[in-house]
Amino acid sequence: MLKNLGLALIVLRGLRGWSQAAVAREARIGKSQLSKYETGSELPKLDSLAKVLTALGVTLSDLAFVLELLDRSVASPQGPQPRFPGMPLLSERVGDSFAVLLREMMSLHTALVEDRLRTELERLS
Repeated sequence: MLKNLGLALIVLRGLRGWSQAAVAREARIGKSQLSKYETGSELPKLDSLAKVLTALGVTLSDLAFVLELLDRSVASPQGPQPRFPGMPLLSERVGDSFAVLLREMMSLHTALVEDRLRTELERLS
């Protein structure tokens, strides 16, 4: 589950539009340390991970959800998904995973909206 931790941190940071320096500063860790976490060359200790997640405004549940989506997308039998065109600075792998993540989130959002509409219509009937 943690094999895509670095990629998940990159995606979450990208969703915030923050630089590594900004996240590291907010988390009170070194930028080079955050870089090691994102590249997967080092796993963060729990307290460091908590600082990074807090800086990003992300819960452990959010991280687990993103990791699950990334794990499924990287192991997808359909092969890599199209790159997300709005993120030209991301590497191809990150861009592909970001696109999958956004599609999954939009699908979930659509299902939630449809469920709320159905519930509201039933209530009004």
